[in-house]
Amino acid sequence: MNARYVNPIGLVLTGGGSRGAYQAGVLKGLSEISKDCPTELCFDVLSGMSAGAINATYCATVLDQVHEGIENLCRMWASLRPQDIYRSDIGSLGKISLSWITDLSFGAFSHKKRIQHLLDTTPLSSFLKDKLQFHRIQKNIDAGRLRALSVASYCYQTEQTVSFTQGVEGLEPWSRPRRRSEFCKIGLEHVLASSAVPLLFSQVKIQDKGFFGDGSLRNTAPLSSAINLGARKILVVGVRHRRALPEQDLSVYPTVARIFGLFLNALFFDPIEVDIERLFHVNKILENTSASRQEGLPFRKIDFYLIRPSKDIAPLAEEASKNLPKTIQYLLGGLGNRKEYATLASYILFHSSFTEQLVEMGYKDCLSQKDQILEFMERESF
Repeated sequence: MNARYVNPIGLVLTGGGSRGAYQAGVLKGLSEISKDCPTELCFDVLSGMSAGAINATYCATVLDQVHEGIENLCRMWASLRPQDIYRSDIGSLGKISLSWITDLSFGAFSHKKRIQHLLDTTPLSSFLKDKLQFHRIQKNIDAGRLRALSVASYCYQTEQTVSFTQGVEGLEPWSRPRRRSEFCKIGLEHVLASSAVPLLFSQVKIQDKGFFGDGSLRNTAPLSSAINLGARKILVVGVRHRRALPEQDLSVYPTVARIFGLFLNALFFDPIEVDIERLFHVNKILENTSASRQEGLPFRKIDFYLIRPSKDIAPLAEEASKNLPKTIQYLLGGLGNRKEYATLASYILFHSSFTEQLVEMGYKDCLSQKDQILEFMERESF
């Protein structure tokens, strides 16, 4: 066995649409920190969901030239344009809008439903196909640079979260209620499915296994894949700033934009925060349990470290949303004013005026925690 895999370290990248640019900045910071690290700063298990699946997969393809690869990843995010991800022309949006109007108005008279999504993300497929060299994943596994890559996606038919996994020989498949692993060669369809935000992006068919969507959907244990693949320490990169609940005018009826934004927050952020809290409490319980009594328990202590934005991302999105295509601004304006749809916009704002700021924020946030990160990486596993 590769000596590195005795106490594997996992990297978990969560979802968040265009907020994934923040993760790229953090990865750049980690790459920078590793240059001053007395031992190799590396992650044996990469696990991603939604936008995190794109970043995790990209990392898995560039481990043989990681510093240069991460720089390219940051450039990719920082130079994004909406047309790289979805179509915003009047013809495309008009066709989708007509489908919604038709099905909502006359759906009872038709067995064939045409409503699937709000945005045509055909460009995303071509964009990722050009950026991700999937054949390099196995090369890095064979070279001992990677233990496993896991990409989570939700199957709408079976109602299970499936962690599609590519890794070294000997890894055991795992299954829990509503979630399981499946070993395969990670390809374009797996990443597209994992990043298919419900309602906004189209579902993706994966061979004969059904139609899949965003890996954050109903994913109640986003850390489980990394843990089941053997990670003894996990570094988690989130994309939501921890802040106090804002004061609200309780007499104002919430707009659709606000409700949709809260829905996406719950989808992407709440599960990872709950899972981290669960892991914290399990560790505390095991700390107070004797070694003899721990034998036979289905749990083990897992060390973890969380990096998250130092600032609220929504205000940045509010300002940068002026750079969204006019058609998208028009549609969002029908749901609420610019401040009200800022949170929603932060998931689809694939524009350099926004993503470049997030890359820079992630980079600075990571470097500001250099000492803590090095201490976490170098200390003994539990």
